[in-house]
Amino acid sequence: MDKRSLTETDIHAKFLTPAIVAAGCNIQTQVREEYTASAGRSSLVSLGWS
Repeated sequence: MDKRSLTETDIHAKFLTPAIVAAGCNIQTQVREEYTASAGRSSLVSLGWS
């Protein structure tokens, strides 16, 4: 399987979600996918950390 040909959704389904479940997380209650944080534009403020 060539990982470069996979979509972001494929990567989540085949690699990330199983790893999260194996770590003991409950996908239904502890994980959110495609969560909208705000109704409008967001901006990030740098605190000067590197």
